[in-house]
Amino acid sequence: MQREALSKFSNLHQYLEDPRTFVEIRNDFVHPSAKHGPISLEVQGEAWNLGQWYIELLLLKLIGYKGRYWNRTESQFDTVT
Repeated sequence: MQREALSKFSNLHQYLEDPRTFVEIRNDFVHPSAKHGPISLEVQGEAWNLGQWYIELLLLKLIGYKGRYWNRTESQFDTVT
C-alpha cells in the first residue's frame, strides 16, 4: 500500500474513509487552522496522489471506459466496470 502516512493521519483524526481525509486536508490548505497542526509533506504527497486517482476514475467513468487501468494508489492493475 502506498498510502501509509495518509492512513496514519486518517486513523489519528478518526476519519473512516479516504474521501473524508482528502477533503479535510484540502480544507486545511484553503482555510488554514490549527485543527490538524502541520501536515507532513509525506501526507500531502499521498493526498495529492489520491486526488489524482479520483480524477482519473472520474474521467474514465465520464468517457464510458470499461476495462483494465493502472491504479496509482495500489501500484497494480484494476478494472473499471
